[in-house]
Amino acid sequence: MAESERREKVMLLTTSYRVFGEMRLGPDGNIWDFKHRTPDDFVTVHDAQCFRLIDGKRMYDATVAEFSRSSIEALFRVKDLAFVRKENA
Repeated sequence: MAESERREKVMLLTTSYRVFGEMRLGPDGNIWDFKHRTPDDFVTVHDAQCFRLIDGKRMYDATVAEFSRSSIEALFRVKDLAFVRKENA
């Protein structure tokens, strides 16, 4: 991570996956990809862990992953989550 780059731990949901990772913050503290990129672009998730929604199985890990912005159903800052339900539990 660049010295001046700030990131936020996030959880994002697509129609098929729950993804944990980090996203870059802008100078104003907002998630940079959602404020400064156009709707047809991709968003970058660093240190991504992808879990299948249907059964919670961890399917992919990636240092950097790109997701179509239009495929993202919801985005949460991990610090704002009260809990995360684990389907396998």
